Amino acid sequence: MDVLSFLHLSPPLIYTLAALDDFRNAALALSPEQAATFDKFIRDCHNKLPAADDVYHCRRLYTDACILKSLYNTSSRSLDSSSVAQAIELLDKAIIVAGAAGPGRHNLILDLIQHIQSEHMSLLRPPPLPDASLSAKASSTPAPVLAARHPVLRLDVPPSLASFQRSIASRPFIIPGHATDWPALNEHPWHCTRYLRTVSGPGRVVPVEVGSDYRGDDWSQKIMGWDDFVTSLTQPSNEVLYMAQHSLFLQFPTMREDVIVPDYVYSCPNSSDSFPDYKPPTNDEQLVLNAWLGPKGTISPAHVASSFYIR
Repeated sequence: MDVLSFLHLSPPLIYTLAALDDFRNAALALSPEQAATFDKFIRDCHNKLPAADDVYHCRRLYTDACILKSLYNTSSRSLDSSSVAQAIELLDKAIIVAGAAGPGRHNLILDLIQHIQSEHMSLLRPPPLPDASLSAKASSTPAPVLAARHPVLRLDVPPSLASFQRSIASRPFIIPGHATDWPALNEHPWHCTRYLRTVSGPGRVVPVEVGSDYRGDDWSQKIMGWDDFVTSLTQPSNEVLYMAQHSLFLQFPTMREDVIVPDYVYSCPNSSDSFPDYKPPTNDEQLVLNAWLGPKGTISPAHVASSFYIR
């Protein structure tokens, strides 16, 4: 049986945790030869995603193949660290590459990762790493944008929602110190490497940019271990690693509680003349939350965003 036939079994293999046994039994039914074909199938799905006629269907196939192969990897009685690490990496890639497409897939993947981490901690846990602080507190006075025709508006007092909608939403502005009371800067400090490693658990991977500026010839992208990335932020290196515009909270939902989303985000400003056909995100909140994390020297060059941004 080929991979496509296996994934198109009816009824669908799994949508909720209640059906986890069906998915696990399907993984156990794989022969080594079938399991080997899943690796190629996952790569092919990834390569076809940008030009797929039915992107959602391709994403769902990718997601299900990653789940099945992950369960296969952890079904052996004689596991090694490589098999366990690859199982978690596959589940993370299902989120990173395909958005965990399919009803119930996202929660299923998160629960599977937590289960694998718990069951196989001794195979995953790296040697103890020293705690470190990523940086000192940033200055509350950002440097002026030298190429700007007009100075960016600075508001020492946050405007009311009505004032924001009436006169401020259509222009760039800065509210210094507005995030100082966020848990991310206090009881759950993102500048502490111990917290960043604890909130993820061992074995996780994230997408990063290699190079400080995506316009450079030496710029590239890769998926790497979260622990290794966090370590890179505290150790000087010739290679600049930058996690930019990533849906980090899909991978680490606990970190979503560390961020207080300003009310302005939910105000649904009118689209500008430059984007008359603009439509908000189609998820329930009509909101996309991304994270940027990198060392000093990483930049986002001037660009036109396709959505309203509050950073």
